[in-house]
Amino acid sequence: KTTSNANAANDDGFVAQILDTKLDSVGVFRPTATFQVTQSTANIVTQTLPNTTPLAGQRGVSGDFDGDGVDTIGSFTNGVWKVRNINFISINLPAKTINFGQAGDLPVVGDWDNDGIDTPGVFRPNAAQFLLTNSTATNPTVDITVNFGLNGDLPVSGDWNADGFDSVGVYRPTDGISFLTDDNVLSPNIDQTVFLGIAEDLPTAGDWDGNGFDTIGLWRPSTQEFFLTNDHINIAATFVFGQINGQPIAGDWDGVPN
Repeated sequence: KTTSNANAANDDGFVAQILDTKLDSVGVFRPTATFQVTQSTANIVTQTLPNTTPLAGQRGVSGDFDGDGVDTIGSFTNGVWKVRNINFISINLPAKTINFGQAGDLPVVGDWDNDGIDTPGVFRPNAAQFLLTNSTATNPTVDITVNFGLNGDLPVSGDWNADGFDSVGVYRPTDGISFLTDDNVLSPNIDQTVFLGIAEDLPTAGDWDGNGFDTIGLWRPSTQEFFLTNDHINIAATFVFGQINGQPIAGDWDGVPN
């Protein structure tokens, strides 16, 4: 898999390479009024979305929020989610609002119940606790509580064991280590420990090689480099992508089978 340099799109925003495979690929979100997505370096489509005025604490999210096999982009700000079910549109459809979480929470997205639809979750740092919902309703309830990680950790999620259920994990910047669990239960075990990264790195996760297992990826803001692993041991790919002050994100942007 090859990845284009984000310099092909110079505006601030969300930049993702979209490939004709079922593989996940990466993107970078910047909290501005514009999301940018690209199907190729020769076809950059800029879409200004509603309700994307830059806000303090705004974070990019992505997921398959309607079960159509395509991941789409959105944002999370202080407990308010703005998500969409399509990346390319000819009219300015409004984003769907989901109220889940609170100020200070960090967002995660996953298919927590194996129904084919991604739903919100948050990591609450001061409690070292994940709160997950299986709904995309406007005001969903907390369906799953997971005590995992430490204050200062950064959340990540993925299907670490290819069982169809996404589960949570944390990246600990102070140590450059990720801790992953296969079970979204109240007090889960650490099932995988990944020694990859340095203090400034930001985590993401995806199925980079199409084998059904999600694995860790890291983005280094100072150099705009991604580091991806397919086995949680060896770095399988590294490349420059994105712009400074961004946030890494990942997804299957086109849903096309291998």
